[in-house]
Amino acid sequence: MAATFFRHGEGRSINARIAEGEGKMPLTRATAALAKLAKITRKEAKAALLKIGPCEWHHVGKYAAETDYYDVYVVADFIEHKPKLDLLPADWQEQISDAFAHIQGTPAGAAARDAMCEKFAAVSGLSTNLIKDYYYTLPESK
Repeated sequence: MAATFFRHGEGRSINARIAEGEGKMPLTRATAALAKLAKITRKEAKAALLKIGPCEWHHVGKYAAETDYYDVYVVADFIEHKPKLDLLPADWQEQISDAFAHIQGTPAGAAARDAMCEKFAAVSGLSTNLIKDYYYTLPESK
């Protein structure tokens, strides 16, 4: 049976429409939008979107299939900062995790994380806040 929102002519859930209003979209549309925004090829855009991964999923289509949604603006920022991120050691995220793993969730853990982020900010030229954002956003390199 078709999903209720499809029978009412919408084609996607209310939350999917809200996400699209925030600039998030399924991979096909996100690829085209990111390529245009970042002035890169669609192949490069798709690779960047898949590296960062989806930010959420929503029900869309006649049978309410779960569809991943991507944040084009977050990925565009990543592309802009990638040359500076490439200056970091390959295991930078692991080093941050190791620095505060045993004291995570405590003030000392936050201080240890912040100290490592400041160290990597100095190496890359990015702000400490961007290093923290990418630490939590990017999948860990293995």
